[in-house]
Amino acid sequence: MAIFSKKYDEENRTVIYNIFGIRIKHTANGKNNKIYIDDNGKLIPCKKIKGLKIKMVGNNNTVIIGKPYNFDKSKIYIMGDNNKVIIESTQYEYREFFVNLNVRREISNRLVHIKKNCSFERSTIQCFPSNASLIVGEDCMVSFDVNIYTGDVHQIFDKNTGELLNAGGSVTIGNHVWIGHDVSIGKNVVIPNNTIVGFCSVVTRKYDEEYTAIAGCPAKVVKKDIVWDRNMEY
Repeated sequence: MAIFSKKYDEENRTVIYNIFGIRIKHTANGKNNKIYIDDNGKLIPCKKIKGLKIKMVGNNNTVIIGKPYNFDKSKIYIMGDNNKVIIESTQYEYREFFVNLNVRREISNRLVHIKKNCSFERSTIQCFPSNASLIVGEDCMVSFDVNIYTGDVHQIFDKNTGELLNAGGSVTIGNHVWIGHDVSIGKNVVIPNNTIVGFCSVVTRKYDEEYTAIAGCPAKVVKKDIVWDRNMEY
C-alpha cells in the first residue's frame, strides 16, 4: 500500500489524498479565478477586499469591485465555471450582503452586475440557472432581509408530460429603485427605473411603468407619479 497518493477528480473538482490508507477529500479552488479592483477603469488584480469574503470553486470566474467601495461582513460565493460578479463603485454601504452563486458545480456562465452608488443592508442575491443574469441599476437602495432569486433551485415537472414547469430566468432592476425590507423578488422579474417596492412584497412578474410604488403578495401597482430620495423623513 502506498504511504501517500493524490488523485484529482475533475468532475467534482476534488483532490483525494490517501495517507496511510486514510482518504481525505479537499475541494479544489480551480483555475484562472480572478479578483480585480476597478480603479477608474483600470483593473488591478488583488487577493482580498476589506469587509468582503470571496470564495470561488471552479474555473475562469471573475469578481470585479469598483473603487471606492464600503463592505461590512459581506460575502460572494461562486461555484462553477465562467461566472462573473461586478459591483461598481459606491458612496454607500454594503452591510451583511451576500451574493450566492454557490449551488452546483455544473452551473455556469452567470452574471451578477450591480451598478454605481447602490446600497444593500443584510440582503441576499441568488443566481441559480446557467446563463442567467441579475442586473441592478444605479442608485438603488435595498433594505434589510431582501431576497432576490433568478430561479427556484429545485425543479418542478408536469406529472404526465415531464415538462419542466419552473425554469429559471434573469432579473433586471432599473435605476433609482428603493426596495423595502423583507421583499422577495423571483425569476423573470423586471422592475423599471424610479420604482418603490413596499415592504414584505412578493414580486413575481415584469413591470413597465416608471415612477410607481408596487406592493403586496403578489405585488401590484398601488401608487403612480411618485419620486423618492434617500433623505430621512424626520
